[in-house]
Amino acid sequence: MDIVIRKQSEQIQRSHHDKSNLIFYDKKWEWGFLRKQCRNLELEQFYLSYMHKLQRSYLSIFIVIQALFGISHVIMLLAAVDNYEYIYVDIISYISSIILVWIALFICFREDIMKTRPNVVYAASFIVVFVLVLTDLLVPIYDAAHFKQTLYLRPSCGSYILYAVYIFIPLNENWHALILGLAVTICYLINFAMVTYKNDEYIILRTFTEAIFLLCINMLGFYFRMMKEIYIRTTFIDRRECVEENLLLKYARDQEKSLLLSIIPAQTADKIEREVRERMKRLK
Repeated sequence: MDIVIRKQSEQIQRSHHDKSNLIFYDKKWEWGFLRKQCRNLELEQFYLSYMHKLQRSYLSIFIVIQALFGISHVIMLLAAVDNYEYIYVDIISYISSIILVWIALFICFREDIMKTRPNVVYAASFIVVFVLVLTDLLVPIYDAAHFKQTLYLRPSCGSYILYAVYIFIPLNENWHALILGLAVTICYLINFAMVTYKNDEYIILRTFTEAIFLLCINMLGFYFRMMKEIYIRTTFIDRRECVEENLLLKYARDQEKSLLLSIIPAQTADKIEREVRERMKRLK
């Protein structure tokens, strides 16, 4: 009777342990739970340090992409248009955007500023986005103000700037990137309604479709940032658990060896340990 009761209690404990492990595994992919775990396990500082290094690598890629994008745009304009009077504003805006972005992001490559003065990094990020939006919207606004025509230019870099906000711009908090992305979206929607499609009879429909397109990019970018944070935090927690298990295993082996040496001589203990290792190799 006692054996039956003991087996039932062991089964209940095992099922409870399996359920708790399943609940922990499910929560392991929750954003809020991962943040609490990193703070409780004192991993937040390591996570932020890693994110700063990752952001600097992203910025170096973004600077190259921005330079290639602006230079290729200028080359295509020069090759496609004969009268440079119509495109000199475009050329000036794209070249100035490259230079201003380089200047604004220069301070973000300094590790001491990123750690001690995050507000400076945020200010530089907002300045970069403001410059990109301004130089892109300046072209259709100038075209609408100086040339009389029924159809006006459409800004060409809206989706590119949104991708840059969510992927490359060094913002630690996801809601900062979301606010900045929505601000960019509002600026472009105002331009669509008041400049690009102002003479179009389907202005509401066209502006609405542009809004759906830009909002979808915002949702995609926010989802990308969330999944990236979840993946990185999960990696840090798993790595810590792996190191902790290795240390516990090493401690258990040391305790076992010290206990064995307290019972039998060292030579006999070494002989027994070698025999156990040989038997384990044979079983494998």
